[in-house]
Amino acid sequence: MTSSESFEQAVKGLPFNENSTDGLSVMLRLLDTIQKNPTDEKFRSFSSTNEKIRTKLLSMHNASHLLSSAGFSENTQTGRWSFTGNVEGLKERVDAVSRWLSDERDARFRRERDQRIRAEKERDARE
Repeated sequence: MTSSESFEQAVKGLPFNENSTDGLSVMLRLLDTIQKNPTDEKFRSFSSTNEKIRTKLLSMHNASHLLSSAGFSENTQTGRWSFTGNVEGLKERVDAVSRWLSDERDARFRRERDQRIRAEKERDARE
């Protein structure tokens, strides 16, 4: 299994919930920024103490595995994650995250629609 496939499997295994959505939205921005600026070192690492990174991305289920399979490695002494992966594989990773976010948005829409339909049917049954 390639590293892109491993990453895609890790993403597919995430539960559809707000925590995963928030975390993957942050990851998408990180990967997309690296993809757009592949030689700019300032975009290739982040601190685990950054509030948004810590509360959204690192709090996500299996975050360390997901980051590692995305091409990041952690320096535990400094608390920084650096992208050391292959830049050519970023498009597949960005696409995998984008697909998951789209699927989650569609699933949320269907849940909300189904709840409205049930509520309308219950209201109609009472009338």
